[in-house]
Amino acid sequence: MSFASSIDGFAVIHAAFLAPARRPHFENELKRVGVEKFQVVETRPISDHDPRLQYYKGRANGLLSLIDGFLCALELAENSAWKSVAILEDDIVFRSNFSNLWSEVEDEVQKTHWGVLTPFRWPCGGAVLVAEPLFAKTSLVALQHNLATHCVIVSRDHYSALRESLQHCIARGYPCDFFYGIFSSLFPQRLFATTRNLAGQASLLSSTLQQGQVRGGSRYATYRSANRVEAGLINLAYRPLNSLRKWTRIRV
Repeated sequence: MSFASSIDGFAVIHAAFLAPARRPHFENELKRVGVEKFQVVETRPISDHDPRLQYYKGRANGLLSLIDGFLCALELAENSAWKSVAILEDDIVFRSNFSNLWSEVEDEVQKTHWGVLTPFRWPCGGAVLVAEPLFAKTSLVALQHNLATHCVIVSRDHYSALRESLQHCIARGYPCDFFYGIFSSLFPQRLFATTRNLAGQASLLSSTLQQGQVRGGSRYATYRSANRVEAGLINLAYRPLNSLRKWTRIRV
């Protein structure tokens, strides 16, 4: 079973008013991994008078626009009666051997009772890269937290839970990806990720949320992962720098 046939529907959140040039990128990327049918959810600018901005510190128009995109994607999935939906951001990129890696885990995906599934994990505990298995096949791992939302797969019986988690994010002035922790507290053992990062965020694209910052062009910057040996060495090399940053924050 291919990635496209494993999930009922695909929705791409696209900020056409900010980055129209991204459309050819995600269209080509989805076609490359066999996804021919998908819906584009175009986000809208958030007015400076939007009452929800009162919950945030600093300019949060872009953060709210992304959350609205997720809420619209969930509404689309419900109206389309999809049993599951993959919600993708428009800078999505998949591993070159994505189809092979997905085939290793798709049987487990079908048998596991997940509510939210991400084909990636974000580095944690001070690490800059996720350590992936060297030889073992790709599998699923239960999470309590994660970061980034470039590919979020949701099962139908958890659409309302994700919506509630996103609304909590707004009420607390949180960015979109803080929903993971809220969701996990509401539904323990329903958040899963793959042990290899099968999806990432395209490099050399200007961020629509972080003042136009451009992500580096390396595969590490794109996928935030490496095999266990590479990741161990790189994380070790960055540990003194991370410690210095932590010490500096404490001193300030």
